[in-house]
Amino acid sequence: MKTLTTLSIAIALNLGITSNAFAYKQFSPERQQAMIDKIMQRFDTNKDNVITLDEVQVMRDGVFTKADVNGDGFLNPEEFTATAEEQRQTHLKEVFNNLDANKDGNISLDELLQQPFGNPERKKAHFLKMDTNQDNIVSFEEFQQGKLGKEGRFMGHLYGMKEKCNDPQSCLQARFNMLDADKDSKLSRTEFVHNLPLFTKFDTNNDGIITREEIAQQLQNKMQHRGRGKDWSMQ
Repeated sequence: MKTLTTLSIAIALNLGITSNAFAYKQFSPERQQAMIDKIMQRFDTNKDNVITLDEVQVMRDGVFTKADVNGDGFLNPEEFTATAEEQRQTHLKEVFNNLDANKDGNISLDELLQQPFGNPERKKAHFLKMDTNQDNIVSFEEFQQGKLGKEGRFMGHLYGMKEKCNDPQSCLQARFNMLDADKDSKLSRTEFVHNLPLFTKFDTNNDGIITREEIAQQLQNKMQHRGRGKDWSMQ
């Protein structure tokens, strides 16, 4: 039984795990392990320590059913985008709440610096960029805006999109176009559930399964691509 990388569903409609995971420029072994654990917990529904095609297709089928608001058996661009944005907002709120240590509804520079990832100087620079009204705190609205460019560049790189993809909207449109195999401007259940272009990217040894080690290798490859790689073995 083949498996599917978490990224193909997470970016298609669940921006949560992967856009967050690859946004960080530095991973500790503990952080990497926590990411892998979260990915496995979410997608490895039968707890056999691999993510199977059946598991992810069942999840995608459920997403399709919920997204098909008008019940016509297809997803139009509006339904696709609405579902993606809903899940993106849920993810961003989760990340924001994790950074907001004192739960006052804002992120301070101290709270950001306390996080065990990233270079302190880069975090300071990013904080100042997000703090658009210069009140020394980052609101959720400012946080959302600060994430837009990174998400767009990530999705464009991940899917090898030829279209310009500088923001979530253009990336989602490009993703919709990729899934729309028959180019009829709507997605059938089959197109949505079975179009899995990233499988071979993550099944690095072509054995038909995605393991913890292969997920870890993708994290490592991303770090090395940024010139910041370290040789962290799986615990």
